[in-house]
Amino acid sequence: MRKVTRCSWNGKRLAAYMETKHEIITHYPCLAPELAACETVAHASSTGASMLAGGQLLSILSVATALLILGSGICALFLGLRALWGMPAALSQTIGVRLAVRRWPAAPGTIIGAEVRVAPRSGEEPFYDAVVRYAYTVQGQEYEGAQDDLTYVSNAQDAALAIVARYPVGAAVPVYYDPQAPQRALIDRGIRPHHLVSLLFASLFHPLLVAGGLLAILTGLAMLALAASGPLPPD
Repeated sequence: MRKVTRCSWNGKRLAAYMETKHEIITHYPCLAPELAACETVAHASSTGASMLAGGQLLSILSVATALLILGSGICALFLGLRALWGMPAALSQTIGVRLAVRRWPAAPGTIIGAEVRVAPRSGEEPFYDAVVRYAYTVQGQEYEGAQDDLTYVSNAQDAALAIVARYPVGAAVPVYYDPQAPQRALIDRGIRPHHLVSLLFASLFHPLLVAGGLLAILTGLAMLALAASGPLPPD
């Protein structure tokens, strides 16, 4: 009887095994069931090892994806909360001042300077902002101020030049000042479109950023919990 050795199931070894198997079964038919059982176990072991390797790779990819989503959610939540925390102060410098200035008293003032400030941008048309400086007196105290948010469209140079032409040096203008802090003053009380756009953007984007961050965190935690529970058993 020829000794059967462990072999790989390919090429010449497979052919040698099949020949040996045929001889064994021919001379010892009673061993046929044992050989069939061995083949079944070997096939099951090979299949199980392949499934295990695939399952481990899938588990690693799932954990990596979960950590990426979790990290993105934490960053989004942090940025959103930070923006919401600073939003009242930012709005108080724009819309808040524009609303409060309507109740401020006015003092006679004089334009002392007006220019177009150019802010270059890489590969794009620069921003043009009209900056108007003025002097005024409150209760015998002289103050100077500047307003730089008079331009409706920042990338329109003609609009900035028109605003500068509207405030020639030496012209008399009313200056609206904060009675609690006279150094805070404006010469224009109008609410510009970009003020409303900023308010709308802050009111919508920042809460959505927080909500998206929370959703990403919950999704990442759920994926980690699923990966930690292990792969589902095969049917």
